[in-house]
Amino acid sequence: MTRTVAAPHSAHSDLRTGAVERLTTLVSSIESYIQYRRDRRALLELDNHLLKDIGLSRADAERIADTSFRHWQNKV
Repeated sequence: MTRTVAAPHSAHSDLRTGAVERLTTLVSSIESYIQYRRDRRALLELDNHLLKDIGLSRADAERIADTSFRHWQNKV
């Protein structure tokens, strides 16, 4: 009969788990930033007629595009 012994809980597994969580958070933040930049560029590329259709002026679009990512991220 073979007996299986569970590995003791180690500090190394805690470090690995924490590192994976931090890395996952970092990758998610980078992906969010990339999408944010794409969205800002796309908004600035819209002509004034299309901006008006969505209820924005050119000044509104420029103000939104100039909003920092950190500011935007805190609102989400």
